[in-house]
Amino acid sequence: MKTVRTFSKLLRLLHNTSCIPSCDTSKVRVHARFIHNTVVLSAPIQKKPANSYARFVKDMYQEISQFEEKAKAPRVMSMIANKWKTMTEEEKEKYTLAYEEDKKEWLKNYENTTDEEKVAYKEKIKIKRERRIKAEVKKKKKKKSDVDPRENYQKLSSLAVFNYERYYTIRREFPALKQQDLFKLMIHEWNNLPHDQKKRYQDMAAAMRAKSKATMLLYTFMELYDECYIARPGESLYHN
Repeated sequence: MKTVRTFSKLLRLLHNTSCIPSCDTSKVRVHARFIHNTVVLSAPIQKKPANSYARFVKDMYQEISQFEEKAKAPRVMSMIANKWKTMTEEEKEKYTLAYEEDKKEWLKNYENTTDEEKVAYKEKIKIKRERRIKAEVKKKKKKKSDVDPRENYQKLSSLAVFNYERYYTIRREFPALKQQDLFKLMIHEWNNLPHDQKKRYQDMAAAMRAKSKATMLLYTFMELYDECYIARPGESLYHN
């Protein structure tokens, strides 16, 4: 008994058995997963028409991209969404009417299909949705154990070291300060820090990156900081 896993092989077995002289089509066992996907993916019902907003996005995306060549997709989409919100109903009517016409045509074709084709179409949509959800879940559930912790320190910046030192000090001084405002304050301090003081944090960050890359031990950020600590000018004792 032969097992069919490809569409071309199935056609040869069923419609042109002369290319395989010893083949007996009555003994062909078609793989269940192949039959399932073939029926679903060959559903004759067309995809539902795009709604009015999707049509507007398609028209505007190319237009905006020409003027904003370096703009990234999220920025372009944001600009399109803002423009759509400010449009009047008369301006949107062009896209709404086009959608309604295509929708009526789609419904007409859908009603003329058989029940088997409708079931196959719904199954096709279901499979696509499940695949998309699985891909998103798989991306989110990337295990931290699969990534070497040392890789987290390869792009360690001097600003991160400065924030580590200043965070709890500022938190004690301003306990009611919001987290977002606290980081803004630290960045403001960093931007106004003299170059000679920034040099200390730059050297510490470089030393922490080098130690994390060179050693086989998996240091935490605190351990790397303690190992690579550079005393400030005038300090005679180890930092507290």
